[in-house]
Amino acid sequence: MRSSQQQLFLESLGWNKRLEDEWQSLNAIDLVPARVIGQEKTFFRILFAPDTSMPASLLGKIRHEQGAADLPAVGDWVACQINPAIAEARIQHVLPRQSLLLRQRPGNQPIVQLIAANLDFIFITCSLNEDFDVKRIERYYKAAEESGATPVLLLTKVDLVKNPESYVELAKKEMPKLEIFLISKDDSRSMDVLQKYFSMGQTSVIVGSSGVGKSSLVNYLLGSELQKTQDVSNDSKGRHTTTSRNLLFTRWGGLIIDTPGMRDMLIEVEEEPVNDFSDVEELILKCRFSDCQHKTEPGCAVNGALKDQTLSTERWQKYQTFLIGPGRGAKKYAKKPSFGKRRLHDLSLRKPTRIL
Repeated sequence: MRSSQQQLFLESLGWNKRLEDEWQSLNAIDLVPARVIGQEKTFFRILFAPDTSMPASLLGKIRHEQGAADLPAVGDWVACQINPAIAEARIQHVLPRQSLLLRQRPGNQPIVQLIAANLDFIFITCSLNEDFDVKRIERYYKAAEESGATPVLLLTKVDLVKNPESYVELAKKEMPKLEIFLISKDDSRSMDVLQKYFSMGQTSVIVGSSGVGKSSLVNYLLGSELQKTQDVSNDSKGRHTTTSRNLLFTRWGGLIIDTPGMRDMLIEVEEEPVNDFSDVEELILKCRFSDCQHKTEPGCAVNGALKDQTLSTERWQKYQTFLIGPGRGAKKYAKKPSFGKRRLHDLSLRKPTRIL
């Protein structure tokens, strides 16, 4: 039986009736409920009482028999066996989640990477410099919606541009339901508007590219300089300093999960056409050779369009990045289909693993 103090503390971490019902169904004798507050590769840290956190390892059955998406993530609620003698815990169960943010890890193999669990809000951060890319924001937005949490867009480093409101308009045009805020680390009032998202028991995560000001934002939300920061110049060469995921209390009582920088996220697509790049795909279909590499081949429609500037270099590069995601070579995916005018997106993203 938990004490009233323990119960109140769990509720401050987000414990609610749904979780209590799940806990009772476990009949978890000699186990305690805890929340995963930190992760560094396969090592975890849990919190289950005021000022009582400890390292935790996985029960072998979970580690070897569960799929990647069923393993613990920061934000998860778990049932643990506590060993006070060595100040360590063993995670025996992961309680059902209300939301889960996934992404596909960069590389050739579709490996699922768990970002955070049991989220209420997902803050997508993007700075107003070269990092600003509506299409990338859309992919984060879609991932956030699919996770079960509510997405919010934070446009940072507003002092780098003359008309920051124009960037809001660009994003709203594609995502009219998305709530957007312009924030600056030098203007605390611009960040105080976020207080409504951080009431006690609510959990949010901050995602975005490296160097967009996430650490400065987290420091303000925490009310302390917990995260190191580095300034970004107008050429957007900021560097991220967050290297692991951690769940922390904010100045308003809610919880925040900071994450290492992620350049992009890969969204699951089945047979969905890529309307945004239909012009590029039509060009590729006009190439003389079906295995055209779009380099020096005669009759390459892409090179022709790049030469006469009917296709910009920037748009061609964005198409390749969007199509295959970061960390792969683009040339083998941007080929002409040999079986009719099927969308190239179908060829390059064969059932990739879905996020958040």
